Amino acid sequence: MCGIAGIFHRDGEPVRREEVEEMNTLQAHRGPDGHDVFLDKEVGLGHRRLAIIDLTDGGHQPLTLEGYTITYNGEVYNYRELRAELEVLGHSFRSDCDTEVVLQSYLQWGADCVKRFNGMFSFAIWDSKQRTLFCARDRMGIKPFFYFRHGNVFEFASEPKALLRKPERRVPRLRTLVRFLGEGLTDDEWDTFYRRMRMLPPAHTLTVSRRGLELDRYWTIDPARSWKTFCPDNQMNMPPHPERVAENYFPQDPTLKEAADRFRGLFLESVSLRLRSDVPVGTCLSGGLDSSSVVTCASELIDRPVETFSSIYPDRGYDEKRFIEDVVKACGTNAHPVESDGMDLPDIFDKIVWAQDEPTAGPGLYSQWKVMEEAKKSVTVLLDGQGGDELLAGYHHYFREYLSELAKQLLSEKRDLNGVLLAAET
Repeated sequence: MCGIAGIFHRDGEPVRREEVEEMNTLQAHRGPDGHDVFLDKEVGLGHRRLAIIDLTDGGHQPLTLEGYTITYNGEVYNYRELRAELEVLGHSFRSDCDTEVVLQSYLQWGADCVKRFNGMFSFAIWDSKQRTLFCARDRMGIKPFFYFRHGNVFEFASEPKALLRKPERRVPRLRTLVRFLGEGLTDDEWDTFYRRMRMLPPAHTLTVSRRGLELDRYWTIDPARSWKTFCPDNQMNMPPHPERVAENYFPQDPTLKEAADRFRGLFLESVSLRLRSDVPVGTCLSGGLDSSSVVTCASELIDRPVETFSSIYPDRGYDEKRFIEDVVKACGTNAHPVESDGMDLPDIFDKIVWAQDEPTAGPGLYSQWKVMEEAKKSVTVLLDGQGGDELLAGYHHYFREYLSELAKQLLSEKRDLNGVLLAAET
């Protein structure tokens, strides 16, 4: 969880180091392993480092190569495969970190480099020759990227607090507040709770220059596509995995077993890639299907007990301790149960609010905070099962969306059929 920050004065006014350093300081909790500032007249880039890959100074940021400078947060899991490909193309590397792979990928493929990344990331690359700033965010928006624009000033950061350091910027966006207070909605691809502050949407890039801002989408899901075209092999330089379905085996109308085998292969591969780390890795375990599946896969892939962290409750109506214990026993994990009784909430409430920056739709953040506090004592990277419901239609409203899509396809096919029949009659 690194912290990135930057300022671009599009009118050419020099950026003051103190401003970027202040942004770094406000995000210091995101990166305890190093920090620095890069300045080039009208641009300043900042970084707070949490070292995951290559713990040496080779991973220090901002990183400059051949007139290009990057500040980067996240992890590109297929960095080894990309590095091997880049070396064949003539690139040489001075470190073992994925940051350099991302920057070298940009040197080779330009803006299209993001299409090759399998991971979670947000970054900005300054081109000192063209005087442009290229920004990007991962497909699912896992890593944050907030930006502020007013006149010729463009600023970005991992957290709103770095952009709200000036009081005059703390003007609420009433539309977002109404949605939250009336419907409890906080998820938005674009809007934040503050005027003039936006989020770079997932799967988008943003190019900033003196001429203006250019937003581009580089990836999307078409729900009408068949699974045959949805995830072709080697689309993102994925390494082979023994559990993967054989290459090029994509039946148009799969059986339930074929679909399950394909999903299992991809899921194991996904967990395997996320275990790549030069620091200790653990996983959350709530007792639900999502995190339990992650723990089960991780225990198959590593040769030591998995460190698991769980929130347990004194109220049996909410507690899933029995399910957690079943997984711990079956997988032989090193369990870390954390009791979340709410008694200390008044003492830590201000810390949670400060770290979160924006409100959430439910009280689950308290339990998550407690689990993270415990996990920090023994691991640096923590896997989780969040997002499983969204991916696997775990909520009823997804079925409505699916049925709506089927209806659209049916109407489209009916129109096509009518066209064929009319043509046959003439």
